[in-house]
Amino acid sequence: FDHSAAAVQELVDKLVAKAKERNVTLHFPVDFVIADAFDKNANVDAATDATGIKDGWQGLDCGPLSRQNFASVIASAKTLVWNGPVGVFEMERFSAGTRSVAEAVAKATAAGATTIIGGGDTGADCLGTAHRQGAASISQFEIMPRPPEARPDANPWPTWPIVYRTA
Repeated sequence: FDHSAAAVQELVDKLVAKAKERNVTLHFPVDFVIADAFDKNANVDAATDATGIKDGWQGLDCGPLSRQNFASVIASAKTLVWNGPVGVFEMERFSAGTRSVAEAVAKATAAGATTIIGGGDTGADCLGTAHRQGAASISQFEIMPRPPEARPDANPWPTWPIVYRTA
């Protein structure tokens, strides 16, 4: 799989188009916690879609408005499929987005939502786990097929477990 910015943008464009064709709403962050380095002691600032991320800086978490938006969408969901963190949750300064989503997912699950969490560390650290299983099962939910080299029969994903959490 080509991980260049152009290839990733092309894949995102295809996924957005596919979602639009199927009348599916995608929810993206609208504000960000940014840093001048990938470091727990980095200088931090805020950015929005309107301002963009400063040159030489990177987005390491979603911002407060995005967290509110995500919590609202999650609260109304009957089925949730969450595949990993929304920020660098291993660094406390960039964990608020993931923690916020985890809290919203836990509340929705307790209220009866069916929840599937991909990214075992995220689920284990944020919610606890009831059962963990290999990530190849996430392929049942794919919109687009993975490239042949990423198919479970050709190249298993041993480090991406799926976490199933029951109420």
